[in-house]
Amino acid sequence: GLSPGAYPVQAGLSANETLAKANFTVKGATLSLSPNKGIPGTTVTVTGHRFPANTPGWVWFDTNGNYERDSGEFYKKVTANGYGKFIVSLTIPSVAAGVYYIRAELSSVMASGSINILPAPSLSLNLTTGPPGTIITVNGKNFKPWTTGKIWFDTNGNEKKDAKDPAKSLKTDGFGKFRAALAVPKGISPGAYAIYADIPAWGVPEAWTDFFVTRGDAGNGLSAGNLQVVSVIPPDGAEKVQRYPTLKVVFASRLVKGPEFGNIVLSDEDGNPVIIKASLSGKTLKVRPGGILKGEKTYVLLIPTEAVLSQTNNGLEEEFILTFTTKK
Repeated sequence: GLSPGAYPVQAGLSANETLAKANFTVKGATLSLSPNKGIPGTTVTVTGHRFPANTPGWVWFDTNGNYERDSGEFYKKVTANGYGKFIVSLTIPSVAAGVYYIRAELSSVMASGSINILPAPSLSLNLTTGPPGTIITVNGKNFKPWTTGKIWFDTNGNEKKDAKDPAKSLKTDGFGKFRAALAVPKGISPGAYAIYADIPAWGVPEAWTDFFVTRGDAGNGLSAGNLQVVSVIPPDGAEKVQRYPTLKVVFASRLVKGPEFGNIVLSDEDGNPVIIKASLSGKTLKVRPGGILKGEKTYVLLIPTEAVLSQTNNGLEEEFILTFTTKK
């Protein structure tokens, strides 16, 4: 058969006479990928066209880009039908982010399709151990931008969000990042647990990380090191909060003002700052807006790491964030 390419075609009444001429293009085998980007673990549908009819071969993920199906590279066996077409599913292996190629070869006829491997979504915590009642700051990155979803503390290890699991609804920013607070449930037994993120909220977690629950109480003052948050009023993620609230953040230690006390910020969902008055009373930080807040708006209280300090001069491990939504 002819190799792919353009070939001239001429028509005439005799060998020495040309009345018309044109180019005829012989198309080669092609691969189409759906989707053509994704994170490791994504299933890709690979469709081949114009391969030798009724011919077996291979489809593989070319991890090292050498055009050869090497040992260890994920592959599937395929056979083209009578029209030279096949469809097969291939799973993206665990590889670093970047552009890779999925290739097919049937009877020495090869075609390739490029696929963009995105960084896998991931979670990190400001604390990885703590007693019941500990408030954890959960940081997420490489999720789908501007997407709503939820995180939760999996109390029974079934990888699903159950009614009793502490959870937080959230929305990623334009870079696919988020930061949210989650409380370790009171009365839970010591041991290893998972925190999951389902963003977008399709029922299947995109990322998870471990947290180890220790014995004791987050409010008993026994924890050492960085300043620990014990409780917040209103609870993080609360809805229908009164429009002139007193926000309270209770810590495990008595407080003194830190060098960033003046940088405590309350802002609405559009990033507009609100005038506030912040004060300390024993172990409690109180923040009150300078006026009535807007109705049915989400607000974010941000406390810098050195806004408040313990009497042993310890600050927070990370910025603390509290979100709530006002009533109508």
